[in-house]
Amino acid sequence: MFGSHPILAAAGGQGWTQLGELALAFALSSLIGLEREWRQKSAGLRTHTLVGVGAALFEVRGKPSIEELAIALDKLDGVLGVETTDFADDSG
Repeated sequence: MFGSHPILAAAGGQGWTQLGELALAFALSSLIGLEREWRQKSAGLRTHTLVGVGAALFEVRGKPSIEELAIALDKLDGVLGVETTDFADDSG
């Protein structure tokens, strides 16, 4: 059933390994988040799960380009309302 998945098959066998790494990151970061929720600390389950899986995605996918980082920082600026450094602008 899963052996003929087109996306995982296109990865040349690495798809299952990468999926396993992401699942492991999800499980471990969720455990950290659950522990923090249990101790009633800020940044609990959702935060740690999102950050852990996001970091794992960056590692699994490979080194991003400057343009991809600039887009990610722009999204972060919009979601969190923080100001990020625009290092894609070389006029400085």
